[in-house]
Amino acid sequence: MCLIGAGGCGAGKGELHERVGRGAMQFRRKPKKKLTPVQQNRLLKVCLVLVSVAALWLLLSPSTGVYGLVKLRREAARLEQQTKTLQQSNETLRQEIDRLHNDPDYLERIAREKYGMLKKNEQVFDFSKTSKEQSETAD
Repeated sequence: MCLIGAGGCGAGKGELHERVGRGAMQFRRKPKKKLTPVQQNRLLKVCLVLVSVAALWLLLSPSTGVYGLVKLRREAARLEQQTKTLQQSNETLRQEIDRLHNDPDYLERIAREKYGMLKKNEQVFDFSKTSKEQSETAD
């Protein structure tokens, strides 16, 4: 006995035939119902709200949004300016080092002015008045 149809399966008399498909038994799907205009409108509104929230999150999130991008660009500009300043400072210091190594007059002047060094047989006479002497002469 064939359960599929009227003798078209090729099974002999008295044989049982199972329909093989997805699983042991196959179920018929119900046809999808079309959405009413009110449901379509609600679905559209929900989708728009979700897309808007996602877009706002991408724009305003602290790490990946526009705010974060502006913040990173500002930081990059500040660091570039700091790099330029440090490079200029390094160049000035290199010139100073070169001058100290190669210019004996400059080295002598710096030694005298900054460190109070003297040549052999030189003496320093300080003729400036101390604060105590200045107050006495003012009286």
